[in-house]
Formats: sequence, structure tokens, C-alpha cells
Amino acid sequence: MRKAIVGVAAIVCISVILYVSYDSLYGFLRPHPNFEISADPDSVLLRSYKGSSNATAIIVKSINGFSGEVSIKLEKSFGMMGDIWFDLDSYALSVLPDGHAQCELSLLVVSFVPSGDYYVDVVATSGQVEHSVRILITVFS
Repeated sequence: MRKAIVGVAAIVCISVILYVSYDSLYGFLRPHPNFEISADPDSVLLRSYKGSSNATAIIVKSINGFSGEVSIKLEKSFGMMGDIWFDLDSYALSVLPDGHAQCELSLLVVSFVPSGDYYVDVVATSGQVEHSVRILITVFS
């Protein structure tokens, strides 16, 4: 009888250890909630003269059940000459689990811009997590 009790106790103990180990490992391996940012389209065309305009959608998509407030900002444009005005219609997006939210980035030429390719980065931040998307701006005559 004693061997049977010890045997049952050992099986219960091993089962508990295996369960706890599996649960800990599953929690460790489970993907963390996150988000991604994209632009549609990720390249825009502008004429080099004053008054030319275009827009692109900035999309923030939930990954692995992420939900929360995401701040959107523009980083300094690279190689920009002349004067292009940038405007986001929202600087904060609320993303639901496994959903997406979007805002619009408008571009307007306010004075002559030489023909060429330029870039602007749109940065999305939530807590310590930050992602960005680079948008190509092609200016032509």
C-alpha cells in the first residue's frame, strides 16, 4: 500500500511539474502583442510647382491582439529642398485587438521644389514600442 501511495504521489508531483513547466514555456513562447505601420501608397507623386498636392493613408495594424493608443509623428524629411507642407489628420490612433486604424498624410507644395526623389518617415509609438514607415516622394516638372 505504501508503494502505491508513493507511486501516486510521484505521478501527481511529476504531472504538476510538467504542467507548470508547459504553462511557463507556453507563456514565454507566446507572441507578444505588437503593431505594424504601413502607408498606402508608400510612394507619392508631386509636381514641382506651388499648389501641387497628394495624400497617402497611414495604417496601423494590430498584431497578436495588440490594443491601445498609438502616437503618430513625422520625422524630418531626407533630402528635401524647396517647401512641401506635411499634415496628418490625426496624431493619435486607437487600435483595437486584431484590428487596424488609419489616418491621412497630406502633402502640399507651397513653393517650388526641384525635381527628384525625397523621403519622409512616419513614426508610430506606443509605450516603448516604435515602428516607422518611409514614404518616397517623387517630384517632377
